[in-house]
Amino acid sequence: MKQRRIIAAASFALVASVIAAACGGGSGDGSEGGTPTKGGTIHILSNGEQIAHLDPQRNYTGDDLAFAGSTMHRTLTSYAYAAGDEGSGIVPDLATDLGTHNEDGTVWSFTLRDGGTFEDGSEITCADVAYGVSRTWASDVITDGPTYASTYIDAGDYPGPYKATADQQAAFDKAVSCEGKTITFNLSVPVADFNYTTTLLAFSPVPKASDTGEKYDMRPVSSGPYKIESYEVGKSLVLVRNENWSKDSDPVRNANPDSFVYEFGLDEAVMDERMIKDAGDDQFAVAAGIQPENLPTI
Repeated sequence: MKQRRIIAAASFALVASVIAAACGGGSGDGSEGGTPTKGGTIHILSNGEQIAHLDPQRNYTGDDLAFAGSTMHRTLTSYAYAAGDEGSGIVPDLATDLGTHNEDGTVWSFTLRDGGTFEDGSEITCADVAYGVSRTWASDVITDGPTYASTYIDAGDYPGPYKATADQQAAFDKAVSCEGKTITFNLSVPVADFNYTTTLLAFSPVPKASDTGEKYDMRPVSSGPYKIESYEVGKSLVLVRNENWSKDSDPVRNANPDSFVYEFGLDEAVMDERMIKDAGDDQFAVAAGIQPENLPTI
């Protein structure tokens, strides 16, 4: 079994799928693997120095999107955690449904479901989602993230929440408005599949009082089933259960493992050796690949 996992881990996209499967739901015919059980720790071995970005509005690479979206950051909608064609469809996440829109697709609204909370137990509000989205305009601080929000949403010359004048902020608040639990996006162009755009972590909630700008990347507030226990660049990232997360409010994630330990800065030869030996905690480890010279070993 472990040998097959090593081969399957030849691309980190497959490692990300292991993580998503451990955290998510999904349906299958039961022909492969056993019934998922809760508990244990998944160890992720990497020769990188860190996750590119944990700040949701800066997170845009496939591997990191899968990891952070499965563990820490919820969005209005999400891709289904399922195999095959089912996995290309979207499902409601923080929202109660896949959104409603006007006839030409220039106005989209989503209503937040009850029970969503941040790691401190505070309720996730419409204002938190709107603030998270607003950060994507501050591209001088919130670097490397996707620009779909600022491209589609009709907010004029809004520069983001850090530098906006009162008039600029008012323009954004008109373009992205809240009424109770319902958030409405006014777009500058018709977007028939805008609810696919809202699967991006750029649409994750951020509590304004906790935003530390560029530093938020190292300690973002979790809205998902796991939160950061420790993070040291070049060494490790440890995620543990967010005790204030409720499965009742989250139809997407099952959150089976108790924790994740991401080990950084490992030599490729060391990772290969650990995966091949399959000892101790490494029985529950995944890695991004194997060197060609070690393929005959497995």
